Amino acid sequence: MNAPSDLPPSLTSPLLDDSRVTLDQLRTFVAIIDSGSFHQAALVLHRSQSAVTQKLQQLESALGHILLARKQGRITDLTDAGERFLPGARDILRRVSATIQTTRRASVEGVVRLGVPEDALPRIAPTLASMDWPGLQLQVQTGSSQQLLRDLHQKLDLIIFKQRESAPLPPMAQVLETEDLCWAAPRDTGFDITQAVPLVTSPDGYIYRQCALEALAQANRKWTIVCASANIENVHAAISAGLGIGVLPRRTLAMDQAIATAALNLPALPNLQLAMVTADANNVLATQVAARLKAAWKE
Repeated sequence: MNAPSDLPPSLTSPLLDDSRVTLDQLRTFVAIIDSGSFHQAALVLHRSQSAVTQKLQQLESALGHILLARKQGRITDLTDAGERFLPGARDILRRVSATIQTTRRASVEGVVRLGVPEDALPRIAPTLASMDWPGLQLQVQTGSSQQLLRDLHQKLDLIIFKQRESAPLPPMAQVLETEDLCWAAPRDTGFDITQAVPLVTSPDGYIYRQCALEALAQANRKWTIVCASANIENVHAAISAGLGIGVLPRRTLAMDQAIATAALNLPALPNLQLAMVTADANNVLATQVAARLKAAWKE
């Protein structure tokens, strides 16, 4: 083991000699500077604004200097002490992050079998491609959430899946985000759905189809499947062309699509959760990949 004098200069910095100065405080200070306000820093750090303010006050108390000039709760400028402190704080955070990544990469070796819903793959593909960890082999497959949950343990080490927000999560699952579902229709195209709702949807076993059919059944509405595809791009294309109406996350609507008007009297849809779970909490490799995906999801 190296002696303390052999550590990188920033990790033996006098800044860290005082136990009252923490990395969390440094992250908070830098986040305030980079975002320009306490409010924005709170959003970036996923904390309350009062917690961000408290962290800064703790740091200033430990240093014995005011770092930010503020007036009526608004940041006006860095003080002289803040100007001196900021470069060192950034350097410490950068070196700590680099050291953590180097350590993680050194321990990564093996195969991780990852399952994802088809419409989630484009969002995580860049992150997967950036995982240039020596020895890591990723095997990715897409499918319905129902199928992915069945394959967990036997065929998959880690999955991202969708379920109703009201459903209990599997043990150790982490929620990535909530999806607000809506009835998607082509913009500038009307439908006469007094007889049956023309549905563009996915095949049996996919959650968007389940949500659509259950909502229509509960409302005693008739429907007919005019197009079914597991490829979400095909579903979008069919809706945009005017073949029918589909169920999609509100955030994914294309420019030539719109939420179906109230005049169509379509039933309410549930919200979904996009969640992630590993087959084995002791699988260090899958856990590291999951942590990287979750961090990237917030970026």
